Amino acid sequence: MSTADIAVTQADTDRIGDWADLVSSAFVPLECRGRADGFRAVLNSRTVGGLQMTRIDTTALQVARTSRAITRSDPGGFKVVLQLRGSAQLSQDERQAWLQPGDLAIYDTSRQYTITTDGEERFQCFVLMFPVTHLGIPIDAMRRVTCTRIDGRDGLGGLISPFLSRMADSVFAHEPYVDSRLMRNTMDLIETLYRQRLDLAPADPDSVMRSRLLVVKAWIRRRLSQPDLSPELVAAAHHMSIRYLYRHFEAEGTTVARWIKEQRLEGCRRELAEPSLARFNVSAIAARWGMLDPAGFSRSFRAVYGESPRAYRIRHLAGSGDDHVLQSPIQTPLVSVNSSIPAGPNSRPEPLAPKPP
Repeated sequence: MSTADIAVTQADTDRIGDWADLVSSAFVPLECRGRADGFRAVLNSRTVGGLQMTRIDTTALQVARTSRAITRSDPGGFKVVLQLRGSAQLSQDERQAWLQPGDLAIYDTSRQYTITTDGEERFQCFVLMFPVTHLGIPIDAMRRVTCTRIDGRDGLGGLISPFLSRMADSVFAHEPYVDSRLMRNTMDLIETLYRQRLDLAPADPDSVMRSRLLVVKAWIRRRLSQPDLSPELVAAAHHMSIRYLYRHFEAEGTTVARWIKEQRLEGCRRELAEPSLARFNVSAIAARWGMLDPAGFSRSFRAVYGESPRAYRIRHLAGSGDDHVLQSPIQTPLVSVNSSIPAGPNSRPEPLAPKPP
């Protein structure tokens, strides 16, 4: 896979003809049908490490990959779709999959398919497109599972769906952890899902651990504001022993507690440089990320970034028009960091991740 961030596309339109051109350019040649009156659609697309990620928000329509469109261009790829809002029917290979928010499905761009959205609701989805060669499963085997619904609330689907939902929110915000390594791990996760679906042994046992670690990290990121977040809590939530959890992080040369601390400090660093949060004091920012000991936070921040949180903030906000930060920011507590992460279709209050099959 390439490590380059190849392309970023953002477009919106209220004309069905223009939308057909947009999605054909972003994906593969497609035909679109829908009501011209009241039509509205928005597309955001980014490619990292050979994996194209696209978020779509549209009114009702039907998209078709026809034999004529395949003749025009057939690069040979798979699409994995995560339903975010509304419902849709995916049809391919004489199979139909009715997708509700949180559900997943895979389909082959080299063969005809149609996607029909519900006529009364807005439709949102997150699509991953990649060459068939990036998935280490024979294409003949994959044809047994194309256009089959993966329940986003159960089993391995219940682990992957919230991870992809979080990714859909993060990828266009240019979060620092969205890089080519994350894309490789995402492909490991998708391959693990479909190997389990096909009762195939893992091609690479290490890929199972990488996939599991990816899900664990996504789960932790959604809970960084919880002061009591601990290795014990993480292990219990993912139905594994503490020792097995530590093995996952040892492969990356770190520990669970250290990685949690690093993510919290990085979140604080970003928000200390954010002008819109300048009216809140340093302790409020730290508490938002689950760090309730101001002195301990200040020592940890200085050890990593070479200066105190206050000095860092003043330096980065200088000239931003928020000079009142030099005075006395208010101490009103900020809302939990989790509130800045839009709730995905699978967001639930339960502290435990689904038990893998």
